[in-house]
Amino acid sequence: MSRGFLRTLFRAVRDGRIGFKAEEVMTGTHHFMKGIQPGKERPLEFSGNWGSDNLAAFIKNILTAKPAVAWLIGEVSVGGLCKRAPMHGKLELNYLGQGKIRYTFNFTCNKKYYLYVGEKRNIKLWNLPKSHTTCYGKLYEVHAGGLGNPELELVSESITYFRLCTAPAFLLSFRLA
Repeated sequence: MSRGFLRTLFRAVRDGRIGFKAEEVMTGTHHFMKGIQPGKERPLEFSGNWGSDNLAAFIKNILTAKPAVAWLIGEVSVGGLCKRAPMHGKLELNYLGQGKIRYTFNFTCNKKYYLYVGEKRNIKLWNLPKSHTTCYGKLYEVHAGGLGNPELELVSESITYFRLCTAPAFLLSFRLA
């Protein structure tokens, strides 16, 4: 690679003209809180692309202990509820501040609107194999509320995992955009 190319690439990143994306799959189980066989474990999986349109700002937020926010688009399957429903939302990385990664996304199923919130917690360098792979989540049904304040009804709780056997595919999925 020529110096001119590298200089142009560096400027594009610095000026916020370069983003990135990656593909991730989280699999595990959930259990309904009431209704359909509460407490029985069922499969839950979400997969998709996440990324940022501004790589420099994303990295700067990580290094300054602020949440680095990425868009998230993909599919979710919730055993007993839906299979491969389109979802969209965001992923927030906050390594140095709160030591967590948060997934927040919406999807519809059977003409109902749902919100999923999951977190990888207590992220420290010495516990990355556990903290970076385990996500504790809650699934809510969203009901219309007054003055634009939706009411959330807890539907299920889950634990999903980033399977280490998928790490090579995840790392190879990173792309500049």
